[in-house]
Amino acid sequence: DQLEQDLAILVSESATIQILVDQNVKEARVLVNPFMFVTAVNNLVDNGLKYNKERIKHIHIRLSIGARDTVVMTVQDNGIGISHNQLPYIFTKGYRGKQEASSNGIGLGLFFVKEVMRIHRWKIDVKSDSQPGTIFSISIPIIK
Repeated sequence: DQLEQDLAILVSESATIQILVDQNVKEARVLVNPFMFVTAVNNLVDNGLKYNKERIKHIHIRLSIGARDTVVMTVQDNGIGISHNQLPYIFTKGYRGKQEASSNGIGLGLFFVKEVMRIHRWKIDVKSDSQPGTIFSISIPIIK
């Protein structure tokens, strides 16, 4: 609920954010610091909106049960994407890609996201190319 309220602030008339939660996820229990989690997701969504040249910007967030007793959250956008040669550096503190030099920011957003993953002992994967968009997948262990 807090996530939806925070995301509503980021959305303009030219953007849509869709959140899908598979039914079986609602019963899964995970350890999470709510502030860190919401801030990390906000960073991913903000990047998907900021680095997007499409007339209508789309962000899709999905929570589903993954392999090995995990909840998998994917955040997918239709933005400009991240080139293959930049992917190894995107979580580095202060790193800003060449395409991003003209936008606001100091290169801390994805660094923060990676730190949240490290602190929680979660795993994050990124799939992207120069087009179309980027998909971040976060694996969150389920507590038994």
